[in-house]
Amino acid sequence: MDTKFPHVSGMRDILSSDHEYFTFIKKVVRYHARRSGFRRISLPALSDFELLKTALGEASDLVSHALYKMVNEEGVFALRPEYAASMARAYVEHNLHEKPQPVEFYYIDQNWQRALPEREAEGVLSEKHTFGFEILGEEDPALDAQLIEMSAKIFSDLGLNVKLRLNNIGTRNAQDKYREDLRNFFAGKERNLGEDDVSKLAVNPLHVLTSKNEDTQILVQIAPSIASSLDKESKEHFAKVQEYLDVLGIEAVIDDKLFGGLDYYRRLYFEFYIEHEGQETILGCGGRYDDLVEEFGGVKTPALTFSADMDAVATAMRRVQLAVPSKDKVSIFVVQLGDSAKKMALRLVSDLRARGIRTMGALGKASIRSQLESASKFEVEYALVLGQMEVVEKKIIMRDMKKGTQETLPFEGVVDRMVELLDPSLLDTKDFRAMIEDASDSDEG
Repeated sequence: MDTKFPHVSGMRDILSSDHEYFTFIKKVVRYHARRSGFRRISLPALSDFELLKTALGEASDLVSHALYKMVNEEGVFALRPEYAASMARAYVEHNLHEKPQPVEFYYIDQNWQRALPEREAEGVLSEKHTFGFEILGEEDPALDAQLIEMSAKIFSDLGLNVKLRLNNIGTRNAQDKYREDLRNFFAGKERNLGEDDVSKLAVNPLHVLTSKNEDTQILVQIAPSIASSLDKESKEHFAKVQEYLDVLGIEAVIDDKLFGGLDYYRRLYFEFYIEHEGQETILGCGGRYDDLVEEFGGVKTPALTFSADMDAVATAMRRVQLAVPSKDKVSIFVVQLGDSAKKMALRLVSDLRARGIRTMGALGKASIRSQLESASKFEVEYALVLGQMEVVEKKIIMRDMKKGTQETLPFEGVVDRMVELLDPSLLDTKDFRAMIEDASDSDEG
């Protein structure tokens, strides 16, 4: 059915079938994050435009094409396109350098990167549902390897056979030298570059390396690599990362033309991707942003980031026909007819839910047959039927929806009976008050 007000271009509704995948992805992410000592963080959706331009680069595709900008009397702002820049700002603003280092955070959040029309036609969304990790305050290359390994394990636990590629992209000084090498290489070849790439060449030639233009990419493949510009510090750090990845059994391909497309990346940049029918899809990427905290007014602080696109991950899982467990399936549907039966049914639904049984019903004025048809559509295991006769006799009919059989039971005790019949894995009980009390008692101790 057409609506007068369809969703905004580049956005989409996340329906329950999508959330089944998202819920499982989040569960895997939280599991790995918590056992690795990460704490959750959420940062504002709006960022200062100048902050983003400083961090990401004026010539980057994000700043030049993909920001959702807005202006008011306080200044120019943009919806957050990624997390590292905001994380560096928060690190400075909240004096996180005073905390034990490194500080390790994970997030499950939305970012916004406006997709060009041709990319939207390919199914690329502007609203990104993402998860990621931020580590600040330590430059040990063992952390780089641990972050890559944790990310790889998340993809593995999600059933995806991902591949890893990485590159040593040097320190700021190395990148400055490499920019000159690229300017010299592309000099006289501007007519073979895309229009946007000519502009990038003037501002920051590194962004030409990430161009989507086919003619530009032909030149990129024969352009000099950053290898001759690398300093000793970068080489030693990258060598150690490779060494530690070998220890952890993580295979990686070195791609000397691989750059992240954002100005803040230093020393290491990496991508996880998956292949399907000859096509590559990048599921996540990350690297170091060792200069950004200092640029925002803080002390010199090494930092690491990784971010993954949950929409791309869920799509990849569907492509290889991976199903995910769901706890949203309803187990019992309570059927009622008449006002007295509805009152009893309301209490029954409440009692069943209190015992951890996913229950619905006690709704509407439809016939018992119609309600049983609804129960069948919800694929419940049992239907409990309360009619006027059952109310008088204080009994209830239990119908096994799979077998098509039924029996009459005393109303008293039916909740206990249902708990006995259902698989314990289908019961969902949590005592949140007890959790709060236990946590409070622990704090007092």
